[in-house]
Amino acid sequence: MEHNGEPRVRKINDNVYEFCNPDNPSVEIIFVHGIQMGNEDVSKPHLSTWKVKSEKADAPTEYWPQTFFAKDEHLTSKNISVRALTACYDAAKDRTDNRGRLDIYNIAENFVNSMIGSDRVCVGQRAGVPVIMVGHSFGGLLIMELVDHISKKARQNGSAYKNLPKFLNNLKGFFFYSTPHLALQDAVVQRLFPSGDNVPVVRTYNALTTLFKQLNKDVARLHEGMTKYAANHGIEVSGAFESNETDLGDNLEPIKIVTEASAGCGAGTLSAIREDHFNVCRPTDVQSSNYQALADFVVRIVNREKEEHSDAAGLDLPEVGKKVFLFHLEARRENYGSENQSPNWRFLAYLDHQVNLSTSALASPTTALSIVAAV
Repeated sequence: MEHNGEPRVRKINDNVYEFCNPDNPSVEIIFVHGIQMGNEDVSKPHLSTWKVKSEKADAPTEYWPQTFFAKDEHLTSKNISVRALTACYDAAKDRTDNRGRLDIYNIAENFVNSMIGSDRVCVGQRAGVPVIMVGHSFGGLLIMELVDHISKKARQNGSAYKNLPKFLNNLKGFFFYSTPHLALQDAVVQRLFPSGDNVPVVRTYNALTTLFKQLNKDVARLHEGMTKYAANHGIEVSGAFESNETDLGDNLEPIKIVTEASAGCGAGTLSAIREDHFNVCRPTDVQSSNYQALADFVVRIVNREKEEHSDAAGLDLPEVGKKVFLFHLEARRENYGSENQSPNWRFLAYLDHQVNLSTSALASPTTALSIVAAV
């Protein structure tokens, strides 16, 4: 269905749009766009970031998260169905009377309330359905800030935000399209956000642009913290980066914005895409390498989740006696190793879902054993 010549994308609320929602999805994917860098149109970045690239000027608009997953035989042959959502926030880098007014705290709070806390969205709340967050450019840094915000909120006031622990338990993957995990060069930042006496037009940048500059200086710390968080919680990381230079529309020479070293820092797999920074996340068809990189990642995450749940499915806790339950838990504890290894933590997340223990109570396998033994 189209509206004004563009595909109709369901608007759930001001901050969340839904590309597709099949019955009984195998995975939920949240797409997070970046902020304005050049002179590109940012009226609908939550949609335009994910457009199918076409060489034809008169080609109809198509958003690949809305159409590619359902027609990709690589996924359908494995009975993998995808629910795809896109987060919406003000991406304009200039601060004016009607745009560029948000800061990171407001965006994070909006994300918690409108996406995770909303019963209309209900993302990350289904047992056995993993969540993957996909970010382009600054959107990847924003994802790391959002997850940090959510995890702190869950620890400090989890009883008031019951959806947050479930979301974090189901969060299984980060996929980054040209996210700068290492600091951009000063010359690149100056091109992206011109300032100083040599700039012909004085610009007032918004809080996100300021945040981007701050994160750029301290991005190594942010990345180190999130890498540790991902490892401790069994979250897999993958990504892709641009191999072509980018024309920013400022009448200067094209530049390379994100390098391989910066994009690949900490990623388990990394794909080089023969596109510029804006088109690195815009495939032409389901055979395009920038789409296939994500599709392969989706298959890995879904298969891993299926294996873990089939392994844990033998425990029907209401019917299994206490001694048998402890036997199963102890056996998995021995098989999976120390309490800091992620597979054991994922199993405990399953136990959390089954017996409705609080996340804080499952602080360690030893604590879980003592709690169950006391039941």
